[in-house]
Amino acid sequence: MSEQKPVKPKIFPVYGTYGIEGSRMFCGACGARIPDRATHCPECGAPVYGRTGEGSYSKCKVCGAYIPNGKGLEKCPNCREPIS
Repeated sequence: MSEQKPVKPKIFPVYGTYGIEGSRMFCGACGARIPDRATHCPECGAPVYGRTGEGSYSKCKVCGAYIPNGKGLEKCPNCREPIS
């Protein structure tokens, strides 16, 4: 089973009496609402870009593979090049 590519969330402002009071995020893959601090979509399981720790990803500069952050990897799991 291949690992699913991370998706960018769709972020919409929440307006209140005095302007923007917050925001809501929705999955870029399936459109489901993503709770605050979630690293994966609760509906489709897609990892979400921009999250710290588990679930956030970097892209390998050599092969372009997605590398999960927060796992202490020193080399790209795809091409074995050192992560800079």
